[in-house]
Amino acid sequence: MRDGSFCDVSAVSGLDLRDDGRGIGRVDWDRDGDLDFFVSNRSAPRLRFFRNDLPGRNGFIAIRLEGTVGNRDAIGARVNVHLGGEEDLPLARTLRAGDGFLSQSSKWLHFGLGAHRGPVTVEVRWPNGSRESFPDLGGNAFYRLREKSGTAEVVEFERAPPAKPLSPGPVVLPAPSGSARTVCLSRIPLPAIDSLPLDTGKPLLVTLWASWCAPCVAELEELADREAELRAAGCKVMAISVDPITPNGDEAAAKRILHKVDFPFQSSFASNSTIEKLQMVHDLQFDIFTELPLPASFLLDQEGNLAVFYRGRLKVSTLLRDLGELGSDDVARRNSADQFEGQWFAPPRRLHFFPIGLKLLQRGYDREGIAYYERHKSSFAGHPQYQRMLVFLGDAANRLGDGKGALLAYGEAIGRSAGKDSAALRGAAWVLATDPNSSLRDGHRAVAYAESAKKLTGGKDAAVLDTLAAAYAESGDFSAAISNVEAALMLLRDGGEAALVKRVNARRSLYLKKRAFRRARGGRKPDGNLE
Repeated sequence: MRDGSFCDVSAVSGLDLRDDGRGIGRVDWDRDGDLDFFVSNRSAPRLRFFRNDLPGRNGFIAIRLEGTVGNRDAIGARVNVHLGGEEDLPLARTLRAGDGFLSQSSKWLHFGLGAHRGPVTVEVRWPNGSRESFPDLGGNAFYRLREKSGTAEVVEFERAPPAKPLSPGPVVLPAPSGSARTVCLSRIPLPAIDSLPLDTGKPLLVTLWASWCAPCVAELEELADREAELRAAGCKVMAISVDPITPNGDEAAAKRILHKVDFPFQSSFASNSTIEKLQMVHDLQFDIFTELPLPASFLLDQEGNLAVFYRGRLKVSTLLRDLGELGSDDVARRNSADQFEGQWFAPPRRLHFFPIGLKLLQRGYDREGIAYYERHKSSFAGHPQYQRMLVFLGDAANRLGDGKGALLAYGEAIGRSAGKDSAALRGAAWVLATDPNSSLRDGHRAVAYAESAKKLTGGKDAAVLDTLAAAYAESGDFSAAISNVEAALMLLRDGGEAALVKRVNARRSLYLKKRAFRRARGGRKPDGNLE
């Protein structure tokens, strides 16, 4: 609107639908001189056609370009239509490929001429930059313009039969089931999760449930009723109750339910770490992260890899089918997961499980993260973020008191970065300066690493300065140690880090007494070098 306000006219146009529209393609489908629309939706119906039958008396011209020097479809060409007159502002269009989200409009360029009734001049700037003019073209017509031809060819179409009124068809939605099944073509190895038995040589169904979840209880009952079929299929089951970690959970009620249904398989209670690790595996499968639902089930293959994820209540018939397909190839398993008929135009997307290993280390699951890394390091080594993982790996080993392992990880990160990874340099320097094992300490090497880290961080990182102070103390230069630790304290005070100031002050007291700092045996706290 001219006054800056906005007016929603979708109801007038007939486009005020509840669909989750994503892509739109414009085309003069019935060749009547106005544009019709195809709209694709994320929700049902997946495709709608809107035929433009609005009355109108305005003119049009439609242009189809054909390249002879550049690309045949003339993608990238710019077309100006000049109406003439004192103020000749041309109508302009650019021919594009993929001109919308998940959509492509017709390559016919449509120009509305309004009330103009005279001839027009069409000027084309072809993709190679050359220009060509096509004068005196009449309106209400379709033209094919060939590059370097200089002439416009009128395209005649068979006269379409009179338009029949289009009645919208009913949208028939399937009954909501609350359940979904995702086949994982990239088998994702699970990390160690509490007492969850992995790599047992048999398939394992892990199902999350709660006493207050009716679909969960119904699923447990069906699993119990069909125990014989599941055991014949070689499938183990582990039911994990989330009652201890949910606000309305009741462990006693969960135990009563298991007793009532005479649940014949293994069962346990979840901890927060159980759910967090399963959430990592879940999130790797989906672009939009959501909390795990209840019930939620993970079908693991014989080696402890995720094969199928089930959202909502799982039917045993579905589980038995998936158990039978665990050994099938990717093509067969993908076809079994298809919801619609059709052909795939690309191979299945492969997922790398590197993010799970990285998250385990980032979130302080030190033993699990190191074990996951050791198991899959040959696969991880080629990942773009492998150097970053090595630093977290060193931090985890350091926290567990494994100075030698920490130095190996930090050293590899330093080598891969050509000495430009300040976090790896700081971590290695901290071990070399403070490790309780005297065979690992090397004050001069620690100073070299920490000075490099200080240079990379511009002297503005308190943890680096704290490390450098410890390194100088180990090398016997207590004057330099005091200078750097006081610089670290200044940064911490400015940042309001009172707790860290107290810790670093304790180290300063040691340096004033000409004593080096030693970490206690058994590892260090997980908040960087500022213990």
